[in-house]
Amino acid sequence: MTDRVRGVLYKIGRPFYKKTSALYPAARRRFVVMLGLFKRELRAGSSISIPLSRRLWLWPRGFTSRADVLFDLTEENYDQYLSEYQEGLTHQINGEWMEVVDNKLTAHLLLTPFADHLPTLFGLLDGETVRRYPAYEPAPTAGGGFEEHDAISYIERLLSEHGAVVLKPLVGAGGRGVYIVRRDPEGYLINGGRVSTHSFGGLIRELDRYLVSEYVDQSEFMAELYPDSTNTVRIVTMWDDRTGEPFVATTTARIGSPQSAPLDNVNQGGLLAGIDRETGELLSVAAVSAKRSPVEVEWVEDHPATGTRLVGRSIPDWSTIVDEVIRITAGLPQVPYIAWDVLPIGGGDFVILEINSSPGMINTQLHYRFLKDPRVRRFYDRHGVL
Repeated sequence: MTDRVRGVLYKIGRPFYKKTSALYPAARRRFVVMLGLFKRELRAGSSISIPLSRRLWLWPRGFTSRADVLFDLTEENYDQYLSEYQEGLTHQINGEWMEVVDNKLTAHLLLTPFADHLPTLFGLLDGETVRRYPAYEPAPTAGGGFEEHDAISYIERLLSEHGAVVLKPLVGAGGRGVYIVRRDPEGYLINGGRVSTHSFGGLIRELDRYLVSEYVDQSEFMAELYPDSTNTVRIVTMWDDRTGEPFVATTTARIGSPQSAPLDNVNQGGLLAGIDRETGELLSVAAVSAKRSPVEVEWVEDHPATGTRLVGRSIPDWSTIVDEVIRITAGLPQVPYIAWDVLPIGGGDFVILEINSSPGMINTQLHYRFLKDPRVRRFYDRHGVL
């Protein structure tokens, strides 16, 4: 399609779209989701070799062609999966609280009653300045106002005191733009790569609206899964309308690889493991490329880079971790849908690295047919997703 044709279509459709959006926000939301699926199909569909008849079967059921690679979809079981279209509609579940949850600073404030499970927040980085807000910290350091520091010297001091810090954008997901910083005799290590003092200074000056936070060491067990990355557990919580209590809908572990290190992000090459919700056992592990071409799934039982056994191992103190996440969730009834990214640090303790309002359930369904759980189905139905 030429730019001229696109321009004509835009001029014709824009007034109708604006009027419809104002009158029917639900219709606007559904249109935006469908547009996103259309773009996804254009981007990745051509790399998937399936007949047109199969695509025509998938599309009306809310799936793009990549689902044919990810799932064994049939007429009998497709409605046991949350479709890509339905997943797009989940973004509105938390309403106005979505922006609070997905902004890492306001999320930190939301979770301050549970400060024992939070990494220390050292400040907000804006180019050459770091602002530290004592009021954002747990007592007894709480106070009013803020402190302003030169970014380079402040981060230098933090590295001398703590050995490493994490820089992450205020808004964003998927591990994009996250930097783990350490000092090195020849300069700095950023995400494991050596950079000069000059290059480090240039990077810092380019970063705006970034959090500077504590780097937390993971438990011995999590480090065994893959030692060169921080390996996290994602616990998705919902609320049961019949009991009025939160419950764990699904649990997965993200395990790093040479491609993703020092992070564990699946879209950057990390592994995704399904976890038994009751026992903490790693049931299945997959390397997934669902958001880039070619779309592929490779099932493994051992880590491809280290040979370490993964499937069949159980996360220590699992019930203690889950029970505490449920306790915290019960204190946030205004946010019914949360993905908790937690880092086990040993002895049943953990740190909440971040929370998300849009968990991204498509990859998770490699391990579970999500809508087979009646509580999950009722939750989504109640929130207008099904």
